[in-house]
Amino acid sequence: MSEKKDHPSKPDYSIEIGSFIVLVILSGLSHFWYIVIAICIGMLFWVAVRLLVRLARSVATGFPGQPLAIQPNRCKQRGFQNQVFQPRKIRQSVDC
Repeated sequence: MSEKKDHPSKPDYSIEIGSFIVLVILSGLSHFWYIVIAICIGMLFWVAVRLLVRLARSVATGFPGQPLAIQPNRCKQRGFQNQVFQPRKIRQSVDC
């Protein structure tokens, strides 16, 4: 019988180690893309909520050009006059 001298006494695990490293790198990349996609979906959700809030506020205040709901004049209730300015409070400086 002949003995085989081609097989080393220690097994070589270099292929298994290399494949494990490649598998870890590819797995990390796939999770990276999952995280990026989740961030994008979160941003889209946030923008959609903001737009819905803006739309709700717009509907609540009324559209431009349409009459607003009749509301009591708060200024008259507090005793203020409907003026842009009050003459007694204006100070004028006179330079000679």
